[in-house]
Amino acid sequence: MESELGMESGLEMESELEMELELEMESELEMESELEMESELEMESGLEMESGLEMESGLEMDLGLEMESGLEMESGLEMESELEMESGLEMESGLGMESGLEMESGVRARDGVRARDGVRAGVRARDGVRARDGVRARDGVRARDGVRARDGVRAMDGVRARDGVRARDGVRAIDGVRARDGVRARDGVRARDGVRARDGVRARDGVRARDGVRARDGVRARDGVRARDGVRARDGVRAGVRARDGFRARDEVRAGVRARDGVRAGVRARDGFRARDGVRAGVRAGVRARDGFRARDGVRAGVRARDGFRARDGVRAGVRARDGVRARDGVRARDGVRARDGVRARDGFRAGVRARDGVRARDGVRARDGVRAGDGVRARDGVRARDGFRAGVRARDGVRAGDGVRAESEFEWRERGEQIYSLWPLSSPHPSKLSDPDPQKASNMLCMGLSSGLH
Repeated sequence: MESELGMESGLEMESELEMELELEMESELEMESELEMESELEMESGLEMESGLEMESGLEMDLGLEMESGLEMESGLEMESELEMESGLEMESGLGMESGLEMESGVRARDGVRARDGVRAGVRARDGVRARDGVRARDGVRARDGVRARDGVRAMDGVRARDGVRARDGVRAIDGVRARDGVRARDGVRARDGVRARDGVRARDGVRARDGVRARDGVRARDGVRARDGVRARDGVRAGVRARDGFRARDEVRAGVRARDGVRAGVRARDGFRARDGVRAGVRAGVRARDGFRARDGVRAGVRARDGFRARDGVRAGVRARDGVRARDGVRARDGVRARDGVRARDGFRAGVRARDGVRARDGVRARDGVRAGDGVRARDGVRARDGFRAGVRARDGVRAGDGVRAESEFEWRERGEQIYSLWPLSSPHPSKLSDPDPQKASNMLCMGLSSGLH
């Protein structure tokens, strides 16, 4: 290492960094391999952090020295810059080095995977895995704090759970089981604390783990696997995984939204959700985000960061859960969106948060015994995904999701007295049902419900 690399407390960068948040040093200094790096990493930029600075991998050297979470500040600063270095150094953080490192052909894998030009996913694998079209994770989804996958588990989109998803006996975890705090997002699972996947786990749509998703032994990854050591997914990649704090949704990403009280939907995410560029609003969604999710490029979701994800008109905004997933090119956040504090789908939105494409629940979604996370996933508190339901709403109140991407839930508003008004959500295939034939009264009640949800 002949580089100017101060490693006093993770990464010393000669830059003016305003850090307003605590410095999380959750990294494990991993010396995965020996790689002589004769480059000088000079960070002399004056970076202004909104909330600090997140260096998801403060300094991630593909080989040699990895500071997977060297300098983590819960912020949403994204610099999608390409860091040209003559080494396998990847700055994978929310600080910006969203780019996995522009080297020779874009993607640098530990032992030779290169994703380029039409490859759906450049996956970084220790053993030279080439990523495209169809990852199968078998015999070894292993999570640091919980996921144990045995007997031919297929993690299409990355099974990861800090506290609990267990995939056993041929369970398929399709599309985005999310880590520490729940479902990630359909296309691009990211785990903060450690999916360690060996012997074939990678995940189909972008597994990325802060402390260790590893794909070994011929694993192939499809759709935007953002490998630990430098894979960048681009050029038609369906979903790339961004660093710690930023699910990025592009190109018609749908929001698996958190809905409550009327037509209010959104996902509350701890670390970020931002949408810009022609985002379509519709279902007011209370997606709180501290720093990170970005929906761009025609994403149909008027998503506002920090102060509230707003989704209207059948919002299709991608949801960025706690630690960051990038969804591009038609990725639907609805499939496997899970926010830290619980995505809740009510009022029949196309929430589909939880389930099919990303069954993960901190408190207990379990897929067992040959169950597919696409049909029949049950969450702890009563959600059931059925009929090949691709979303599966994770809700604490027993919302049932079925038939496509709708949460078929019946909601009731109670007026004075004993009269109860029951409405079917607009997205439900069933016509509205009112116990009172008076349409004006029903309309008033609906407006009351909607307005209550919007505040």
